[in-house]
Amino acid sequence: MPRANLLAAILLLFCFHASAQRQLGVSGSNFDAANSLFLNPANIGGCKEKYILTLFSVNALLDNNLGTLKSIGKLIGGANSNNSGIKNTFNYTGNLKFSMLAPMAEIRGPGIIIGLNNQHSLAFTTRLRVFNQFYNFNRLLYDVALKNPQTVSLNLNMKNFKWTLHTWSEAGLSYGGILVDNNKCQVKVGIKVNLLGGVGYIGLDGRNLDLSYTSGIDSIGAKNANLVLSSSIYNADNAISANQIMGNMFGGGGRGFGGDAGIVYKSKSGNENSSAKDDDYYKFALSLSITDLGSITYDRMSDATITGSGSLESAGLSASVKNYGELNKYLASRGYKNNTVIKPDIVYLPTAVLGSIDYLMIPNFYANLSMVVNVADDYRFGNKYFSQITLTPRYDTKKMTIGIPLTYNTLTHNIRFGLGARYSSLFIGSDDILLLFMSGQYGFNIYCGGSIIIPKKGNVKPGW
Repeated sequence: MPRANLLAAILLLFCFHASAQRQLGVSGSNFDAANSLFLNPANIGGCKEKYILTLFSVNALLDNNLGTLKSIGKLIGGANSNNSGIKNTFNYTGNLKFSMLAPMAEIRGPGIIIGLNNQHSLAFTTRLRVFNQFYNFNRLLYDVALKNPQTVSLNLNMKNFKWTLHTWSEAGLSYGGILVDNNKCQVKVGIKVNLLGGVGYIGLDGRNLDLSYTSGIDSIGAKNANLVLSSSIYNADNAISANQIMGNMFGGGGRGFGGDAGIVYKSKSGNENSSAKDDDYYKFALSLSITDLGSITYDRMSDATITGSGSLESAGLSASVKNYGELNKYLASRGYKNNTVIKPDIVYLPTAVLGSIDYLMIPNFYANLSMVVNVADDYRFGNKYFSQITLTPRYDTKKMTIGIPLTYNTLTHNIRFGLGARYSSLFIGSDDILLLFMSGQYGFNIYCGGSIIIPKKGNVKPGW
């Protein structure tokens, strides 16, 4: 492997595959229980299908307020370069502090939804998730780690900044059921319980660091350091192999439990607008859920508390950050005190609250207003979502869904445009698509997937 550091490698190798992992263009559909399950487990209550066999689903994104992306071509080209890749990929903004997800990705594996009867449904789902996240980080330290020094002199103080890379698996069992169903309304509830397998965790918890940099000198003063560097993969070269991923997915790394819970209320007033006269007809629907409750415990986490004052060189830091052990040794060689302990540690999931209202405008045409609100603690081990508000006009029938999510992003304070399409049980789309057509975007997202639907009458409808 070239002497590219871990930060650049993760960013550039994954981001061109790729604002939240919600697939909002299709997951709001009334005819896509496999995706809507991840918004609210109550959505599978009373599903019309006998079986839904999930074959695959891939979803990935890049999101940041460090700088705007130049183009899809630059992202792909940057993946094949070393130290110049970041510079070629971004047009930096004037932000000294920034947050970034690069990447946030998931692969949903084999799963099944079973319609027990007209009221109750069960589901078994699997997925693998990756979060590489910088929070309240400083561009100066980031640039030096990437061997891309600043061109101006700076003196600054950094407090409460984080870098977290976490990969974990989930095996989930869900229940959705109808509690109330009459001529006026329908009420559904749902719960999802996840068995979690921690594949690997690396984190930097920066409590304080005073930095000074002089233009043209390959050295940065770093005083009054109070940093905690943590890792569950601190042996050998700290690489995560394919065999280790498979082993850790089934409890060989960290272990834990998580889950989602939710409720859906549907108003059936105004039935004159229904063309299908379906039992599931509603004028508007209210949904409220909480997702990603829980945590993963790693029995042997290496926690290194680094304190003191010294200096860092961009070449040395860049060469060292590609794994935990080398970075730890490098900081010790620069005069910092290092107190390392091996102990159990807890890594928390990116807990969020989701709320939405889905309104039938005319037959088959809906408007959905949804909100994702982060409720995860910013300053403990783990990841978080950035809150957002999304308006999604949607054409929705049993055969086809087309949705256009318009999202206000609280990280960059701008509007993101997306497009999602489903035909039968095959879907593709993006919650943040503009980078395909113009430069100057802060993120990019893409998703796709398919399943096999077996209706309750016994006819098989393939997803692809």
